[in-house]
Amino acid sequence: MLRPTIWVTLLTLTTTASAQSPPKHGHCALHGDCPIGEICVENRCTQPDGKTPKERCLAGKYCRKYGECTPKDGECALVSSKDCRASYECSLRGRCTLKDGLCTATSDADCVRSDWCKQRGDCGVKSGRCAPQSDVDCARSKQWTEFGWSTLRHGRCVANSNDDCRQSTACRTRGRCTFDGEKHCIVGSSSDCRLS
Repeated sequence: MLRPTIWVTLLTLTTTASAQSPPKHGHCALHGDCPIGEICVENRCTQPDGKTPKERCLAGKYCRKYGECTPKDGECALVSSKDCRASYECSLRGRCTLKDGLCTATSDADCVRSDWCKQRGDCGVKSGRCAPQSDVDCARSKQWTEFGWSTLRHGRCVANSNDDCRQSTACRTRGRCTFDGEKHCIVGSSSDCRLS
């Protein structure tokens, strides 16, 4: 049986520990409130690398990938169009403006600057994303030179003739010199093979 003084001491320690509520995830008052390996800085649990939360967010892979570049509530978040412009969503897809919580394409100028305009012909805004708007967009894309996709059909660049196919890199290197009648260049005969 426990002696009365030990019993009172245990009861006091148990009552005191349960009266303190644990800090919210990532919030702290003391270093001891943080997980092992983290320290408490400005009431936030953080890695002891000396970087500010903003520096850590800007260096993170989700900033460049999705625009999650701004510290908010202990995490890196997408909070402004500036965040969108720092991301691949802008440079690759032309989605440079924050709208309804997402990076969205809102101007033809952003689309024209994007890699997908050069690669796929996605050079104009349509329903919040960049997409080809004309045969001109398709003809200036890498897909035209690579695959013969010079015509806009149903919102996509596609091949439209044997001439499109014969002018493509795919004809010269893989014998895909014949239009399939729908949208692709294919190897249609042994003479196609001899062209490559």
